[in-house]
Amino acid sequence: MCSSDLDNILKTSRIIRESTGESPVGWLSPMAQPGERTAALIAEQGYLYHLDCADDDSPRLLQLGERCIVEVPAAFDVNDHQVYARGLNPPSAYVDIFMHCLDVLLEEGRNGRPRVMSAVFNGNLFGHPLGTWALRECIRYAKGRPGVWITTHKAHVEHFLRECRQ
Repeated sequence: MCSSDLDNILKTSRIIRESTGESPVGWLSPMAQPGERTAALIAEQGYLYHLDCADDDSPRLLQLGERCIVEVPAAFDVNDHQVYARGLNPPSAYVDIFMHCLDVLLEEGRNGRPRVMSAVFNGNLFGHPLGTWALRECIRYAKGRPGVWITTHKAHVEHFLRECRQ
């Protein structure tokens, strides 16, 4: 981790705060490739979670000395950039991948810990009619499945932290 990483975190946080009126509580490193100390640095800045891990389908608490941060999984398989832009697949392939991944995670969640699925839609890719169709299909499918909670990362992490403290 280079010395400018903290500067980049502080600058990014300031820009988001000035633009939205709220301080960010979550972090995703460029290309989900954090430095060695990224989690510790963002925890020091008061962030609640980061999305820089793709090695599990359940969130976990990372203890960093006196501080902790939630690691929220963000897999790359349900991502319009991977499926559509890089894979050159039609949006219907994204919908198929979304549905299959959701079904597997729901089944696994019934047999153990609840699972998390992040579905990435980039406005410059899926922010057009075909992408809008795909987004609607995914939301329609998810809403029709029992046990699915469609939420924000922030609300999910706050719920996770409440459950950890009980």
